[in-house]
Amino acid sequence: MNSNKKNSKKIAGFRAKSYLISKISATASVLVLISVVILFAAGGVITQRGSSAAGIDPTTWVPSTATGAWYMNRTNISGGTIADYQQRETQFGRKFDGHMFFMHNQVVAGDFDVPHWSLATDKVPFVMLSWGINPPSTVMADINAGKEDANIKFFADNVKSQLSPYGHVFIRPFYEFNIAGNPYNANNNPTVFINAWKHFVDIFRNDNVTNVKWVFDPNRVASSSTLNPVPFYPGASYVDWIAIDTYPKNQYLTPKQLVTTGDGSPGSDWYDTFKTYGKPLMVAEMAIQASDQYGAGTPTRTVWWNTLISDLKSLPQIRAFEYFDSNTNFNWMYDAPGTASGDSAAQALAGAKTAINNCYLNVLAASCNAKIQGDINNDGKVNISDLSMLLSDFGTANARSDLNNDGKVTINDLSILLTNWTG
Repeated sequence: MNSNKKNSKKIAGFRAKSYLISKISATASVLVLISVVILFAAGGVITQRGSSAAGIDPTTWVPSTATGAWYMNRTNISGGTIADYQQRETQFGRKFDGHMFFMHNQVVAGDFDVPHWSLATDKVPFVMLSWGINPPSTVMADINAGKEDANIKFFADNVKSQLSPYGHVFIRPFYEFNIAGNPYNANNNPTVFINAWKHFVDIFRNDNVTNVKWVFDPNRVASSSTLNPVPFYPGASYVDWIAIDTYPKNQYLTPKQLVTTGDGSPGSDWYDTFKTYGKPLMVAEMAIQASDQYGAGTPTRTVWWNTLISDLKSLPQIRAFEYFDSNTNFNWMYDAPGTASGDSAAQALAGAKTAINNCYLNVLAASCNAKIQGDINNDGKVNISDLSMLLSDFGTANARSDLNNDGKVTINDLSILLTNWTG
């Protein structure tokens, strides 16, 4: 066979192969897409990767990331002043996600000065207002009788004018109500409590106060002096978040132990009790003392802070954590003096800084907040919603699904989306 005939056959062969390849390429994308749909329908396994893109969910106010929690702080170095918060944020090299404040039972205008600074000047996304300090023994009956209406209306008006236009406001009325003797539980009368809670919230609603979420916040049930909080729950339409205040006062406990254990009575496992209520969970107050306060062999505060991250990851419905940085009654300060090896004030502060800057607790940080390729609808996740959008754009030049910016939506873009899948 001469060389011309050989070349002709080669050319014909190449043309045939090119034709087949073009046909295969034209159908391959469809076949792969069908396979992906079948895979999802059959519950197929796709390796998942955690999301790091973050924002504030407009409905619940949880971080829009699939995991992670807000890190909020109550600082009381010298009375909870602006300088106190500035000092801690400088030491930690980040803004807190929220600042927590205590409001007088009879609210005064000055109660709003530092919270206003937090939202309007420091530009943290959240403040949490705890109402109210040192209530009278008749407070719940007075609320139900309308005797506190003017005071609560003044509170609502100031939140409306001083805070709501600048950021998000958590309000936790009647905090730690379930401690025996606290006037807020009305001598262990859930009906009186619930009626007062609803009346309080309704005053805000009737005043058209926006940017407010309501926090139901019992104390940890650790002894007979603490009541089961469940009967006091005001109902889903009057509660937005469920919180807990819990401290290891006389015994070293990890964060997970503090929210999952108690005296064994109903309600003492706070996390297990409330995780089914359909509300985001929050640790509204927690802290740790120097290890020498608990006895020899106690882990250092740096160990406790490291444990906090792993514990929160194992309790995914906790979407906010607030540290109580104060030396009232017990010294819970980040840099409280410590005499045990590895637990000096400086070492404890450094351990806290590392944990607080972990992306799990710093979800709004730029370094933790890069958008994931494949998050077409910008909700912080790559999931079936994004896949549906890409499939509808397949074969077009729609820029939203053109993940590799080559001018068309192809199998290459699908591959990018699946690689970054979070579910």
